[in-house]
Amino acid sequence: MDRDKKVRDVMRRENDEKYRYQSKKRLTTNINKKFTTTMIGALAAFEKYFGNVWERDPRWREVWEKARTEVLDVGNKNLRAAEQEISEYTISWDRHITEFRFNDITKKENENGH
Repeated sequence: MDRDKKVRDVMRRENDEKYRYQSKKRLTTNINKKFTTTMIGALAAFEKYFGNVWERDPRWREVWEKARTEVLDVGNKNLRAAEQEISEYTISWDRHITEFRFNDITKKENENGH
């Protein structure tokens, strides 16, 4: 019996470790998507409202390309810093849990003698 308990404990620890790894990976993936969406969305907004400026004057196109590169470089640098920060934490995802309550059904059954 003692041996079975040790095996269960080892398996539980391994499962917990795997779950923490998957939780950290999930968070990193989600943060990465949000950073990327923010950077690309901001650049798209500038292109939408100012794109005609550099289409008419090629000198502004060069300025835009430099600004765009700088935005992406800074965003990617901060994304890597955020990923590094996450790697220093132990993370466990608290999944959304739905509780079903059957109080009304039980109450009605009791009232009807079931």
